[in-house]
Order: sequence, then C-alpha cells, then structure tokens
Amino acid sequence: MIPNFHLCRQGSRIELPNCELVLKYRVHQGKGTKFADLLWRPRLLLEMKKRGEKLHKHHRQAFEYWLHLVPNRPEYVILCNFDEFWIYNLNLQLDEPMDRVTLDELPQRFTAFKFLFPVAKKPQLNNDRVAVTRAAADKVAEVFNRLVNRKDKPVSRDRAQRFILQCVIALFAEDIDLLRRGRFTELLNECKSGGNSYDLLGSLFRQMASPTPAQGGRFEHVP
Repeated sequence: MIPNFHLCRQGSRIELPNCELVLKYRVHQGKGTKFADLLWRPRLLLEMKKRGEKLHKHHRQAFEYWLHLVPNRPEYVILCNFDEFWIYNLNLQLDEPMDRVTLDELPQRFTAFKFLFPVAKKPQLNNDRVAVTRAAADKVAEVFNRLVNRKDKPVSRDRAQRFILQCVIALFAEDIDLLRRGRFTELLNECKSGGNSYDLLGSLFRQMASPTPAQGGRFEHVP
C-alpha cells in the first residue's frame, strides 16, 4: 500500500509528491529529543512495538509525539506490535482507536488503511464515533420525517419532536446505566414484533417522567 522505498539509516528521508517520509524522525519535546519510528507527512505517524506488547500502554507516547509534530501534523497515527494495528485520528478522537485490525484480518480489512493508498482515500473504520453519531442522527431524523409525513394518521410536529426527544433520552439513559442496559432496545424489538408502541414506549416514558421510582413490575426502579 505504501509506495516502494528503501530506508536503512536513522533520519533517512524520501520526498514524495506533497509528502515527507522519514524513518526515526527527531521529535523535540522541551529540552529533550525523542525519535518517532516513522513519520509520513501529512498522512501517518507509525510507532512499532515488540510482539506481544500491550499497545494501550503506548498511547500517551504516540499522542505526545503527534502533539509536537507542528506544523502539519499527520492525520493518522498507527500503533503496531506485529499482531495488531491500532489506528487513531487524534483530530477527531483522542482516547479510543478509530479501529483495531489484527494481522490475520488484514487481507479482508485493508479498507481501514485506505489513507495509505497511493491516492489517499477515506478509510472504512469500525470505531469512528463521529461517523457513528452522524449516522445515528440521520436515523433519528428519518424517524421524525416518517412520523410527520405518513399518510395514515400523521403525527403533529410538536408531538413527533417530543417523541424523538424521549427516545434519545432513553437511549442515553441506557448508555450511562440510568436504565438497565438493553431495556429500551428490548421494547423497540417488541414493537417490531407486533407489540403496541403506544403501550410499551408510552409506559416507559411516563415512568421515566415520574418523580417516584416504580416499586415493581416491568419498570421497577425506573427512573
């Protein structure tokens, strides 16, 4: 995927169109100097670790290298231990990798590395929270539009907005364990299987709005 080149010495450099690629690049941090394993501006900072090394232990090191690579920081950072590739885009997501790809998965998951192609393309990453959030927002908007535009008993915009907000709050409550994990999703699955959404979701939303937790029944301890 990376254009062919031969690098053998510390500080070896190759110039590519609109790119600078250096092995063992000097990173100046205050009074000290450290060496990044490979810098390919503006695409990649690569840090290689020994096989079996726990990559999460080296996130801070890679982040500090990237932080000092101004101007023109690389868009992506990869940590690799010869078994796994952890791919970061620190402009978008600081703590969690955008993807983790094992060596065995590489033939099928090469699309996660499309930013390394001769002509860089947008990679397909499995933990891109920005993309996931955007996709989730699109689905919420689709539900709203279907409610207000349906031919059979269209819902007023005010009621549809209230319903969508209640759904978003319920999903958020699941994620932070205010609701038992999976409770709202279970209700949605029941609705898809023929359950009455007015009864199922309405009962949950009414209980969530109550100042008194339910003492029993399906929504015990809610809110």
